[in-house]
Amino acid sequence: MTKTIHIIGAGLAGLSCAIHAKSLGLEVKVYESSPKAGGRIRSVQDKINNCTYDNGTHLIIEGYKDTFEYVDMIGATDQLVPYASNSYGFVEPKASLSWNVPARHLIAHVLKGAVPGVGMREVWTLFKILCARPDVSLSDVLNKKSPSLLRFWEPLILSVFNSSLNEVSIKLLKQTLFELIKIGPNAFRPYFAKNTLEECFIQPALQNLNIQYSKRLIGIENDGVKVTKIQFRNDHISIADTDCVVLALPAQTFSHNDFGLPTLNMTFNPIGNIHFFLDVRVEEAFLGIIGTESQWVYAKNNHVCVTISNFKMKDGCESAEFAKKIWQEIAGPLGQDATAIPNHRIITEKYATPVQNTDFVENRAQTKTHFTNLFLCGDWIDTKLPATIESAIRSGKRAAHAAIC
Repeated sequence: MTKTIHIIGAGLAGLSCAIHAKSLGLEVKVYESSPKAGGRIRSVQDKINNCTYDNGTHLIIEGYKDTFEYVDMIGATDQLVPYASNSYGFVEPKASLSWNVPARHLIAHVLKGAVPGVGMREVWTLFKILCARPDVSLSDVLNKKSPSLLRFWEPLILSVFNSSLNEVSIKLLKQTLFELIKIGPNAFRPYFAKNTLEECFIQPALQNLNIQYSKRLIGIENDGVKVTKIQFRNDHISIADTDCVVLALPAQTFSHNDFGLPTLNMTFNPIGNIHFFLDVRVEEAFLGIIGTESQWVYAKNNHVCVTISNFKMKDGCESAEFAKKIWQEIAGPLGQDATAIPNHRIITEKYATPVQNTDFVENRAQTKTHFTNLFLCGDWIDTKLPATIESAIRSGKRAAHAAIC
């Protein structure tokens, strides 16, 4: 008899688990609480501006090996394309500076002076980070007076970890740096979805999967050793002795679980994306904006998306006022008129990622649980990586392999 894996959640982690489990010969059944798969990776069908776009910009780098494996498995390699310039552009308006850092051998280029005011002295900073104790604050290691803080470390940390320098676990940063350095000189090469992330990661994966929608989990029954039943709002599924269950739930859902598992006391940081819709087409551009409220800008065709990590709009600030401020920060670098504010839309992911601090890293959930047939996946699971697309996909792969053992 073929072993069945019941996967609860059809976000990216759940789909990764399903695709890998299928490749391992398991019968796969997926249950999703909403009417649509994809979780936080979703496209916006904007009738007002007559276009479709991702809810926010997600950078993929060549070092995301599990991501590229997954895309290959679902037959969507043509949907993920390298950024043409193969470099990271930066603008610092207050200092009237702009520079580019080639993605190949990125760290070496930083050390050689590709970033103004930053050079070989960052070798000492890297050494201190790699040798620091896990309980040391990253902000204590970095030189607060060095231009590298504003022009390199802060943009890097915010974009990858969605957490401030005072919050980020130095252990998690070290693990991430070690992994990417081991991959090789092209680890930081940037990629973007050809059209949308949904077309790249979600739609191709759905072709051969059995997914039941509008199945909201309300409980799990167990005999103390194994899960015996999963209870949905209007239905239940009995779990055979040879079968297994994977919870592929968002972190904020799991943090309030009543499934017989330890609860995790997680706090979350939001991400804000401000979308602008232009009357003219612009050349594809990916820029870091230094010393402004804007952080990363991705422009393509008639659409510009500004991503702000750890996003907190000031109290009393109107959305139109805020969008105007952001447009005035980015218009110049894009060669646009700063006085003509385009149509815009602000999308906030309130629970984008857990705060990736020491408490989160030390108490991060594992793939296996104390129930022998119950496993976990999600970007918040302990993959030794920050809560990213790569972490979500890796966690799904690990859960599928754990289930078959």
